[in-house]
Amino acid sequence: SWRDVESDTPFSLLFVTSDDVLWVEVLEDQLLRQEQLQLIAAMARAIRGASVRCAHQQFDWPPAAGSAVAAAGGMEGMLSGFLHRLTSDHATRHIVQLGACEVLPASDLLMHQIPSSLEMLRDGSLKQSAWSVLKPLCASD
Repeated sequence: SWRDVESDTPFSLLFVTSDDVLWVEVLEDQLLRQEQLQLIAAMARAIRGASVRCAHQQFDWPPAAGSAVAAAGGMEGMLSGFLHRLTSDHATRHIVQLGACEVLPASDLLMHQIPSSLEMLRDGSLKQSAWSVLKPLCASD
């Protein structure tokens, strides 16, 4: 669980919203690559239609502003608040987790796990296993 993760280890999470689906991925080296956004957008269109609008946000830990904010709720509190706002604003029903993400707080939303976008970009055959997870989402209203 996330409790095993040292909260002083810096990390960045990528959140991409597309209709009622939220895509979450831990950014390798804390760097966001354009190809990752393009791949996630392509998957979002595949399950939510060509007109779906994707928007992305990044959650960085520790916060750049310094430790005062961080100390208030700690990483868990901040991330939970961030996630709650995001899912409320977008009426999120599904979370697609790309790759391992130990820091993600538990949620009542439907969770779907697929390989990370970088893994899929490096090994195209993984897209099929991702699609087998995502395909049932096409039918949801």
